[in-house]
Amino acid sequence: MFLYQEIFYTVEHPNQETYPGQKIAVVMIEAYAYLVPYVENNAEIFLKTIIPR
Repeated sequence: MFLYQEIFYTVEHPNQETYPGQKIAVVMIEAYAYLVPYVENNAEIFLKTIIPR
């Protein structure tokens, strides 16, 4: 995975109508924050993309 990563916090995606069940993790990687939308079920966590902030 990534070096020096930390999940800062997670939130529900604010547009649940368009993205039902999706959450967003804020991940710190080497002092930079990234938004990582994802969906989760019993078997896996699917990362949609990563957005630098």
